[in-house]
Amino acid sequence: MNNDTYTPTCYDVRPHPDPFVILPHLDEATLFYAFYGMPHDEMQLAAAGELYRRGWRYHMNSAYWFLADPDNPPEQHDTYLMGKFHCWDHQKWTRVGRDSMTLILDQLEGPPQLPAFMVPPEGGQA
Repeated sequence: MNNDTYTPTCYDVRPHPDPFVILPHLDEATLFYAFYGMPHDEMQLAAAGELYRRGWRYHMNSAYWFLADPDNPPEQHDTYLMGKFHCWDHQKWTRVGRDSMTLILDQLEGPPQLPAFMVPPEGGQA
């Protein structure tokens, strides 16, 4: 990012004192932007935590996020899930439905380990 870019002085705003408390209020496209657009940043980790809280699961091999269809819960087996899922397609920047998928549980990332300062208060109130 170029810090020499001119911006009007009226854009000089104070950032939120605690950006992590606003995550529960963001839509999923914004969370995915933080995840894919801010690699190796605290916001990537925090966005991953919020996506996980909303039921999304990160597939480590494909680098895609998947969400079980709430109207058709997948069949849970010892080593895999099978059923209908939604996928966040970060190439097309949209949610895509997949009618029949099998997700191997060992290939899904578990909940991210968030430092205490990234965990929003109960209820997600900013």
